[in-house]
Amino acid sequence: LSFHPIQVATLRISIAGLALSPFLFKEFKSLTRHDFKWLLAVGLAGSAIPAFCYGFAQTHISSAIAGMLNSLTPLFTLVLGILFFAIKPNASNLTGVLVGLFGALFLIMTAAQGPWSANLFYGSLIIIATLCYATSGNVVKRFLPNRRSFSISVLSYTLLFPLTTIILFSTDFVEVMQNDSQAGLSLLAVIFLAIFGTAIASIFYFMLVQRTSALFASMVAYMIPLMATIIGFFDGESITIYHGIGLLFIISGVYLSRN
Repeated sequence: LSFHPIQVATLRISIAGLALSPFLFKEFKSLTRHDFKWLLAVGLAGSAIPAFCYGFAQTHISSAIAGMLNSLTPLFTLVLGILFFAIKPNASNLTGVLVGLFGALFLIMTAAQGPWSANLFYGSLIIIATLCYATSGNVVKRFLPNRRSFSISVLSYTLLFPLTTIILFSTDFVEVMQNDSQAGLSLLAVIFLAIFGTAIASIFYFMLVQRTSALFASMVAYMIPLMATIIGFFDGESITIYHGIGLLFIISGVYLSRN
């Protein structure tokens, strides 16, 4: 990409908000003061903060490792549910959390390239993103159960649109678009990600959360490590035995946490 991680993150949120903005007026009429703060929390935790975390982390960590660490989302959904949303755990749940966290730390410190301290830092950004995803899912289930998933997506992204747009144009975005020959292609890639991977995907995700549970909806993260590893392999990324060991611990932890 031609863009800095901050530009990628703000572009992604701004484009998603712009794509959903035609529906803002209708949805805004039903907005209450109670829902406003939770919709803002969903926008920040479910998209904005993770977008920045992933943008910086994947300049140093491969998509395969990032995908594996993303499978911690169900574990953190359970942990936050226990701590703040009145979910009652059993021994298997707690064991799963510990096993999954061990797998994540193992993956960061042994599978990534470069000094372990750098791996730990950038891997921690992915973990922060998964914590944010877990928070978003629990908030939707607990505090926004009666608002349509489409409405949640429209309002949460359009509420962030002014801020992310200001941040975007405070960077050298315009200069990059004018002078970088690859900027147009990079912009198309971000537009595709924003519309399909952010705006549309969030609608279906919130729908799944409301119809089932935050923990069940977070199970979609199980497929991400596999797909990230496959895509990373074909993109020329190095896949080692450590990837498999770390992934095995994470998936084992997730499996135990679901029992």
